[in-house]
Amino acid sequence: MSVTIFIHDARRHIEATVTKYCEDLFRINTILAELRRSTREATLNHIEIQKGRELVDVMGELVRTMRGWLEKPELFQTENDETTLFKMPANTAKSLFKREITGTVVLCRNAFFEVRGMYTEDEARLLVLEKVRKLRSQVEYLKFRQKSPDDDLEYERLPIAEEVRNEVWRRDQGKCTRCTSVFKLEFDHIIPVSKGGSNTARNIQLLCEICNRQKSDSIG
Repeated sequence: MSVTIFIHDARRHIEATVTKYCEDLFRINTILAELRRSTREATLNHIEIQKGRELVDVMGELVRTMRGWLEKPELFQTENDETTLFKMPANTAKSLFKREITGTVVLCRNAFFEVRGMYTEDEARLLVLEKVRKLRSQVEYLKFRQKSPDDDLEYERLPIAEEVRNEVWRRDQGKCTRCTSVFKLEFDHIIPVSKGGSNTARNIQLLCEICNRQKSDSIG
C-alpha cells in the first residue's frame, strides 16, 4: 500500500496550469491562423492545421474542466476532511500533474494524494483520511515539543496511539524483541522522546520489563 502527497497546494497548481494552457492556446491559434493565410505548401499546412485543431480541442476541454473545479471553492478547503476522487484518462493526468499516475487520485485538504494498490474508491478515501490524520498528529506533536521545555518532555510525552500499539504488537508477535519473553511486556521507544523519537511504529518495540530496565540502565 502506498499513499503519497504529490501536490501540496492543489488550487494554486490548477490555477497556474489553466494560465499556462491559455497562453499555449493563444500561441497555437496564432500559428494556425498564419498557416491558414499561407498559400504555400498547402498539403503540409493542412496536416499541421489538423494536428493543431486536435491539440486545441484537447487543451480547451481540459481548461474548461479545470475552470469548473476552480468554481467550486469547497473542493479546496483545508479545514475539513472531505475527499474528492479525480477520474481522468492517463494522458490527461500526465499532462495536468507532469508525472505518470498509476493509482487513484484523491483531493483532500487542498492537496492531491495518489493511492496505489488494489483498493476500491471508498477504501482509497479512507486511506487518504488516515494519512491526513497521521500527518496532523505529527504536526501537533512538533508544536507540543516547541512549547515544552526539554526538561519536561520526559514527563509530558504524548500517549502512543492505539493503532500504533496494535501494529507493533502484530509486528513483534507479542514477544520481547530481545529475549522473546511474553510476560510483562512494555512498549519501548527505540529513540527516546526526549531525544526526538516519535510515536510511530518504526520507533517503538516490545520489551519485557527486565530487558527494558537493562536498556535504561545501559543508557543511563
